[in-house]
Amino acid sequence: MLARRPITVQLLALMAFGILATAASLLAITFAGPPPRQPPTHLVDVARALAGDQRASARFVLEEVSARPRPEAPLVINPLLAPLLARQLGEDPQRVLVFTAPSHGPRRGGPHTEGRELPPGNFLVARQRGDGSWQTVQPGPDADFTRWQAVTALTIGGVALVALLLAWLASRRISGPIERLAAEARSSRAGVPLVFTTPLGPPELVEAASALQEFARRNEELTEQRLAMMLAMAHDIGSPLARLAFRNEQLPDVSREAAMRDIVTIRELLSDSLLLARGWHGAAAPVDLAALCRSIASREVGAGRKVDLQSPGEVVLHGHSLSLERMVQNLIDNAIRYGGEAVVSLTSAGGLITLEIADRGPGFPDMPQADLLKPFVRGEASRNEQTGGSGLGLAIVAQVVTQYGGTIALGRGQGGGGLVRITLPV
Repeated sequence: MLARRPITVQLLALMAFGILATAASLLAITFAGPPPRQPPTHLVDVARALAGDQRASARFVLEEVSARPRPEAPLVINPLLAPLLARQLGEDPQRVLVFTAPSHGPRRGGPHTEGRELPPGNFLVARQRGDGSWQTVQPGPDADFTRWQAVTALTIGGVALVALLLAWLASRRISGPIERLAAEARSSRAGVPLVFTTPLGPPELVEAASALQEFARRNEELTEQRLAMMLAMAHDIGSPLARLAFRNEQLPDVSREAAMRDIVTIRELLSDSLLLARGWHGAAAPVDLAALCRSIASREVGAGRKVDLQSPGEVVLHGHSLSLERMVQNLIDNAIRYGGEAVVSLTSAGGLITLEIADRGPGFPDMPQADLLKPFVRGEASRNEQTGGSGLGLAIVAQVVTQYGGTIALGRGQGGGGLVRITLPV
């Protein structure tokens, strides 16, 4: 099958077809014969046309002019044919003019000297009437030659159209697999093996897909090695933290509380960093996002925080409940931390789930959204433990949204505070 041949072979086949089709059209035109020659023009036919014969006039173009005609070069007056035509018309030779091309003029001893035919090519015949006006006759369009031109043009145009159509089909056969390869590579997600589900066609693309899969596999191995290193570090740091917490009990109250806050902060940083590096894996299942939001809101309200939730009765999507819970929890924590309250709105329409969480704080800083979603980037730069977080909350949210194939937008709400809008496909 040509679609599975190398791209070079497909291009050569396309070029060969174009050359053969062009040669075939030229051969067809050649064997169809040369352009038809215009039939000879007899003086008697010109005389009949000037006399008003409708049948004879069909071959010529007749005009009425007021002044003596002066044709443009290369036509010159033919003094030998004018008397012959005047004799046919029964007119005074001084009142009849015949203009022909010099190269086609009559030759002594030739057939034109017998007064039967005008030389081939363009000509102009004029007769002066009694009122002083002139009547002119010129050759009309050659129907046979026009028909030959039309057939030739249609043949060349048809061959060019077929060649262009086949070239377009061939280019789509080549570019189509490339586009599918790019689309599937672009839609791949971290932690998921890169698998191409559609046939790729040419062997060059199969080789490119194999190289991409190998590249993705090496990246996955590198990620696993880094994750293993982080897990080992977290395990090794956990033991000293536990000993510090135990020894902290012997400190005075003020120092003990400050040290415990630092220990909790270190543990949260370790936990969030590991979560961001590990991602979310495992089998997915139907999750009621509305029920999950109600559970989180109820828990926050019970802890004395202000959370306002507006959601339908049930919004189900396929995913991991832990990742979705962490996404919603991080957004609510950020809203309460920076704005004092969280207003949560959940809707579902057209196969898309929209989650909006707004606050009444200062809003997001004036910086690109992509930077705010990077790890360890915080909207509040003071590192105050009461207002600033670890800088991993939005990064974890963005990771979850990307894993579900959704979008995230950071903006400003109606009250001027921050607004996070997340759209997830059902």
